Amino acid sequence: MRSVGLSVMVVVGVVVMACSSTDSGGASSGGNAGGGTGGAATGGASGGGASGTGGVGGSTGDISALCTSACEKMAAAQCPAESSATVCKEECADSLGSLLDTCGSAVTGYLSCAATTGSFSCDNEGLAVLDGCDPAKLALEHCIVCAADPQDDPCEQCIKQSCCTQMGDFYADPQVDAYGTCMLSCADDACRQDCASQYPATAAAEAALGQCMQDHCSATCTN
Repeated sequence: MRSVGLSVMVVVGVVVMACSSTDSGGASSGGNAGGGTGGAATGGASGGGASGTGGVGGSTGDISALCTSACEKMAAAQCPAESSATVCKEECADSLGSLLDTCGSAVTGYLSCAATTGSFSCDNEGLAVLDGCDPAKLALEHCIVCAADPQDDPCEQCIKQSCCTQMGDFYADPQVDAYGTCMLSCADDACRQDCASQYPATAAAEAALGQCMQDHCSATCTN
């Protein structure tokens, strides 16, 4: 599922990307920092905030119902490259349902927005993009960015344990998607510096994350 449970995928990409660049002192040089077609929300209005930033909230039954509503809405957009509503529901319930204990309120807030006030459109690749839920997306990402995963390698464990605040601040930055898109378009340092000049606050948050990784995780995060 690419449009409802994908915040989980964003966080996975965040940690893997961060590990791969620790020795250069950057958290995500050239990496995609946020949404896009693989992110929880791209652009759009800022309506539909999360009901909280973490903690227990909702139940498996609530999540299943919200996933059903959100996925049916996504399917109605008829984006040709998207998975079916049935697959979407299964992946949504599995990926986000597993986060209820640590990020329950943020999970239900995000899905509630996707199921109600949010809207889906198709990007140029035929993938569904959720608009109108940026605050809820950011609240969810800020919470789950440090959620432990049994499959975490030592690098990921170190970053989550030692740099949780910095990583959360970076991915909760409202310009992180635009910054990531800008970085992805770059082939040289001059271009990347220009991106940093366009989004100074985001670049500063990235630098803080990179410094934390360098200070605390350089021994475990090596290429």
